[in-house]
Amino acid sequence: TIPDLVTEMYKETPHILHMAAGQSVFSHLVQLVENEAILTEGDPSADGIYKPLRKS
Repeated sequence: TIPDLVTEMYKETPHILHMAAGQSVFSHLVQLVENEAILTEGDPSADGIYKPLRKS
């Protein structure tokens, strides 16, 4: 989930900035879904689960 990603990616960033970081991560995830680089069930959402697209 986005909070999990933010916690891992922004370990050294003050927690108060994690909401802004989460918005940035979400924007990137939306773009990746639109570019068919990752998958999520339904429309992208803040609490969605994202998985890499397996290309054959």
